[in-house]
Amino acid sequence: MRDKFLSMAGLCKKAGKIVIGSELSVVAIKGGKAKLAVLAGDASKNSVKEIERACEQFNIKLIKLEYTKLETGAALGFNEVAAFTIVDHNFAKALINIWSEKAINGGIY
Repeated sequence: MRDKFLSMAGLCKKAGKIVIGSELSVVAIKGGKAKLAVLAGDASKNSVKEIERACEQFNIKLIKLEYTKLETGAALGFNEVAAFTIVDHNFAKALINIWSEKAINGGIY
Protein backbone atom coordinates (compact mmCIF):
# COMPACT_ATOMS: atom_id res chain seq x y z
CA MET A 1 0.00 0.00 0.00
CA ARG A 2 1.53 3.29 -1.07
CA ASP A 3 -1.03 5.74 0.29
CA LYS A 4 0.41 7.65 3.24
CA PHE A 5 -2.98 8.25 4.88
CA LEU A 6 -4.03 4.61 4.83
CA SER A 7 -0.54 3.49 5.86
CA MET A 8 -0.67 5.79 8.89
CA ALA A 9 -4.16 4.51 9.73
CA GLY A 10 -2.68 0.99 9.67
CA LEU A 11 0.01 2.11 12.13
CA CYS A 12 -2.70 3.51 14.38
CA LYS A 13 -4.33 0.10 14.40
CA LYS A 14 -1.06 -1.65 15.24
CA ALA A 15 -0.58 0.81 18.10
CA GLY A 16 -4.10 0.18 19.41
CA LYS A 17 -5.10 3.84 18.96
CA ILE A 18 -8.11 3.31 16.71
CA VAL A 19 -11.77 2.43 17.13
CA ILE A 20 -13.18 0.64 14.08
CA GLY A 21 -16.82 0.61 13.01
CA SER A 22 -19.59 3.17 12.76
CA GLU A 23 -21.38 2.38 16.01
CA LEU A 24 -18.21 2.09 18.06
CA SER A 25 -16.92 5.31 16.51
CA VAL A 26 -20.04 7.18 17.64
CA VAL A 27 -19.54 5.77 21.15
CA ALA A 28 -15.89 6.92 21.12
CA ILE A 29 -16.90 10.39 19.96
CA LYS A 30 -19.66 10.77 22.53
CA GLY A 31 -17.43 9.30 25.23
CA GLY A 32 -14.76 11.93 24.66
CA LYS A 33 -12.11 9.46 23.49
CA ALA A 34 -12.07 10.27 19.76
CA LYS A 35 -9.64 12.88 18.47
CA LEU A 36 -10.47 12.38 14.78
CA ALA A 37 -13.25 10.61 12.88
CA VAL A 38 -12.89 9.16 9.38
CA LEU A 39 -15.57 7.96 6.95
CA ALA A 40 -15.15 5.83 3.83
CA GLY A 41 -16.49 7.41 0.67
CA ASP A 42 -19.24 4.83 0.31
CA ALA A 43 -20.34 4.69 3.96
CA SER A 44 -24.11 4.35 4.37
CA LYS A 45 -26.20 7.49 4.66
CA ASN A 46 -27.14 6.46 8.20
CA SER A 47 -23.49 6.05 9.26
CA VAL A 48 -22.57 9.38 7.70
CA LYS A 49 -25.48 11.13 9.41
CA GLU A 50 -24.74 9.65 12.86
CA ILE A 51 -21.03 10.37 12.74
CA GLU A 52 -21.46 13.87 11.31
CA ARG A 53 -23.96 14.68 14.05
CA ALA A 54 -21.70 13.34 16.81
CA CYS A 55 -18.63 15.14 15.42
CA GLU A 56 -20.51 18.41 15.21
CA GLN A 57 -21.91 18.04 18.71
CA PHE A 58 -18.55 17.17 20.28
CA ASN A 59 -16.34 19.33 18.03
CA ILE A 60 -14.38 16.44 16.49
CA LYS A 61 -12.66 16.82 13.12
CA LEU A 62 -14.14 14.59 10.42
CA ILE A 63 -12.35 13.44 7.29
CA LYS A 64 -14.37 11.95 4.45
CA LEU A 65 -12.23 9.68 2.32
CA GLU A 66 -12.51 9.02 -1.36
CA TYR A 67 -11.59 5.41 -0.58
CA THR A 68 -14.25 2.73 -0.48
CA LYS A 69 -15.10 0.59 2.53
CA LEU A 70 -13.16 -2.24 0.88
CA GLU A 71 -10.03 -0.11 0.41
CA THR A 72 -10.26 1.30 3.92
CA GLY A 73 -10.86 -2.16 5.35
CA ALA A 74 -7.89 -3.62 3.51
CA ALA A 75 -5.63 -0.99 5.06
CA LEU A 76 -6.87 -1.92 8.52
CA GLY A 77 -6.96 -5.69 8.12
CA PHE A 78 -10.72 -6.07 7.69
CA ASN A 79 -13.04 -6.86 4.77
CA GLU A 80 -14.84 -3.52 4.97
CA VAL A 81 -14.58 -0.47 7.21
CA ALA A 82 -17.10 2.35 6.80
CA ALA A 83 -15.83 4.46 9.70
CA PHE A 84 -13.11 4.68 12.30
CA THR A 85 -11.91 7.07 14.95
CA ILE A 86 -8.44 7.82 16.22
CA VAL A 87 -8.13 8.01 20.00
CA ASP A 88 -4.60 9.41 20.22
CA HIS A 89 -3.88 13.12 19.74
CA ASN A 90 -0.51 12.62 18.02
CA PHE A 91 -1.82 10.05 15.54
CA ALA A 92 -4.84 12.23 14.82
CA LYS A 93 -2.57 15.22 14.18
CA ALA A 94 -0.37 13.14 11.86
CA LEU A 95 -3.38 11.96 9.84
CA ILE A 96 -4.78 15.48 9.58
CA ASN A 97 -1.39 16.73 8.37
CA ILE A 98 -1.16 13.98 5.75
CA TRP A 99 -4.70 14.72 4.59
CA SER A 100 -3.98 18.46 4.40
CA GLU A 101 -0.76 17.85 2.46
CA LYS A 102 -2.63 15.67 0.00
CA ALA A 103 -5.31 18.33 -0.50
CA ILE A 104 -2.70 21.03 -1.10
CA ASN A 105 -0.93 18.85 -3.68
CA GLY A 106 -4.15 18.07 -5.54
CA GLY A 107 -4.39 14.51 -4.24
CA ILE A 108 -0.83 13.68 -5.28
CA TYR A 109 1.96 13.00 -2.81
